[in-house]
Amino acid sequence: MCKGVVRSILSRSPFLQKLVFKLERWLREDLYSAMSHERFAHFLDLLAPDVTGGICFSRKGSINDGGYVFCDFQKKYSKLISFGVGDNVDFERAISDLVDSIDLYDPSVDKLPCKIENATFHKIGLGQEFGNGFLTLYDATKSSLPDDQLLLKIDIEGGEWDSIVTTDSKVLENFSQIFLELHDLHKVCDPIILSKYIAALEKLRLNHELVNIHANNWSAYSVIQGVPLPDTIEITLLRRSDHPKKRNSHDSNVKEFNSPNNPKMPEYRLIF
Repeated sequence: MCKGVVRSILSRSPFLQKLVFKLERWLREDLYSAMSHERFAHFLDLLAPDVTGGICFSRKGSINDGGYVFCDFQKKYSKLISFGVGDNVDFERAISDLVDSIDLYDPSVDKLPCKIENATFHKIGLGQEFGNGFLTLYDATKSSLPDDQLLLKIDIEGGEWDSIVTTDSKVLENFSQIFLELHDLHKVCDPIILSKYIAALEKLRLNHELVNIHANNWSAYSVIQGVPLPDTIEITLLRRSDHPKKRNSHDSNVKEFNSPNNPKMPEYRLIF
């Protein structure tokens, strides 16, 4: 009963939510210092962008929240599979003329906030197994296979890690580009969670290059072993076989297409 009352109060008070969050972060500082330096360094290496010379970039979707950096090869794709709708489909709407169809998934809303002609909405979530209102990434993909011209977007408030870890790398290889919002990075002090994050990133990078990383400045950040780390980041991955040329310099303008999620606050600067 008491826990329910506390949850109810917290859910109605952004100020108290921030206060609790800061208290948790303060208590976590000792855990950050006790983390394995080698494991954390490996995690940061997996988030370091690859060389992106020769790729043309554009931005699809909102200039702020709801937009992602896109590798623009001036071609059409067969399908965008998108998890996480909420009240914003700016990205999907911008992509709609580059794909034959779009499948959107979100169990938390009843319909799309606006109509997209070639899109189908499913009130289903992305999970680790099929059932109880959830499906796996393989379930969402299998009707489209064999097809190597798929796009994937995932923004599901932290559920992305388990979903990626439990997805076969051969399923991920079907996607030419992957757009992800990664959440809860402050939880890396937990060795089990850090191992999960590393496993997910290693799986993503088996066949894809990380061509863009951007910090979401709506989120808080922690200084972990001397490294400022935002809680939420956005990344774009490109399948390596789609851009096989050797590149030895960052001669692209990818940073020009990133912009603050919260336009009233300055951007976070990533140092890894």
